[in-house]
Amino acid sequence: MVYDTSAVITLAAHPPFGEVVRAVLGHKPWILTAVVVDELAGLASAKGRGRGVAEWAATAIDELEWLGEPQTIDDDDLETLELVEDWREFFVQESGRPEAHRNEHRGESVTLAMASDPALREAQLYFICEDHSARVQAAVERLTSMSTVLLMHNLIRLGVLKPEDAEAMATELKAIGCYRGDYTAEELKTGKGLGQMGKP
Repeated sequence: MVYDTSAVITLAAHPPFGEVVRAVLGHKPWILTAVVVDELAGLASAKGRGRGVAEWAATAIDELEWLGEPQTIDDDDLETLELVEDWREFFVQESGRPEAHRNEHRGESVTLAMASDPALREAQLYFICEDHSARVQAAVERLTSMSTVLLMHNLIRLGVLKPEDAEAMATELKAIGCYRGDYTAEELKTGKGLGQMGKP
């Protein structure tokens, strides 16, 4: 599993959902990039950000132990570092607006740059990210990706999450601003009708 900043914040914003994910996936191979930790730290301390985002980011930092030691890109790995900047510029242009803070888009940019490593592809890791554009590009790089909404669907398929419980979680996540759409128990069970959040 490769966790992007957005996904880590979603799990921190809804403790029961985060607990289910940690219980089921905590033993899976993971990659947490150092830039995600940096972005969380910036969001936790940033002035003018929504109180919820700052609190969720702070909570996420406190809960990162289950993901282990963050991984970094070697300073002498110029090729990968250049790829990171190329992806960052791509996402800035894709969003059509300036970066909100210095680490915005860097989590997904680092992940996609690292995806060029054959070892990462062979490991068949999943990229957990709420940004649809990043997930689309991850698919181009042959990195399987999903949002936390699609993750809910897969947890239902595994039998560890009931559809009605997933609907309640999704409703609460929308109420606090993490999700934009409404997702019913049936949609979360079948994976149909989830919109962009249901797509890789």
